[in-house]
Amino acid sequence: MGAGDASRVEQVLTTAFDADCAAGRLEHQGSFRAGHWRQKGGDYVHFSEVVPGAGADAGAWEVSGDLAAMLNPTPQAEKLIGYLADPDTALPEYTANRSAAADTEQDAVEREIGTLLREPGRTRCWDASDAMPRTTRDAFHQAVLRYFADPTDLDTRLKELDHLRTPQNLPVCGTN
Repeated sequence: MGAGDASRVEQVLTTAFDADCAAGRLEHQGSFRAGHWRQKGGDYVHFSEVVPGAGADAGAWEVSGDLAAMLNPTPQAEKLIGYLADPDTALPEYTANRSAAADTEQDAVEREIGTLLREPGRTRCWDASDAMPRTTRDAFHQAVLRYFADPTDLDTRLKELDHLRTPQNLPVCGTN
């Protein structure tokens, strides 16, 4: 990826996240980027089509997500949580709420991804940033950027991350 190459580092660290991608480029991006890359003629391709030896059902699916929690049980909070949990609420096709009605505004790619992710028995695992405590996640992001700028200092970056590591009791993967 060009770690240590000054011109590549500058390009990566100064290019806006929503900048156009070069034609023919393969990206590992979240669904929030889909509208942008489809406007430029991009398409969804399952990793098994581009990674040698990976079958369509190889391993787990990496997912991320947003969670809703009620920290203060006000009538308004209860109404919002009830709305989000209601099977009649139209939510994105790839929502974890399998009983939710599909969002009719979604395109074929979003429906395809949603169908794959909601299929019973599929193993889905939170991506690392969703499974890490906030302090560790933020330090990890900084360590990646620092490594990218100076790949000769990897041991220091790893020691810093080890120092922040705390045991977690979070379920990271599941098939629910």
